[in-house]
Amino acid sequence: MNRKNLVSLEGPLTNDVRVTNFTKTGEDVQTYENTVANARIAVHGGRSGNDDETLFIDVELWSHGAIAVSEFQKGDIIRFEGCLRNKEWKDKTTGERRHSIVLRAEHFIPIYIKENTLIEETVAY
Repeated sequence: MNRKNLVSLEGPLTNDVRVTNFTKTGEDVQTYENTVANARIAVHGGRSGNDDETLFIDVELWSHGAIAVSEFQKGDIIRFEGCLRNKEWKDKTTGERRHSIVLRAEHFIPIYIKENTLIEETVAY
């Protein structure tokens, strides 16, 4: 992990975690190495003092981390640690190049699940 680009973000999942298995050729493959989980969290507040400000951050986890995070659901509060990456793609309808910032998580800590149970287990992969 690049220590110059290390961030930790905590917030509720805004959707259920989506897990995909793939290879570069597009074939479905059931191996941990080719597994990615995509989630989105809502991060509230900020240094500007505006507590009503909410950022929606896409989170990406690979391999065993993808499998481990897949058990959590919308509303569960998770703390993710990893690096920020620029994600680029071509819009299928307009052909325009698009980009967004994604947190590629290397560790996560479930903070609260729907029953508001405190969890103190760090999951690293």
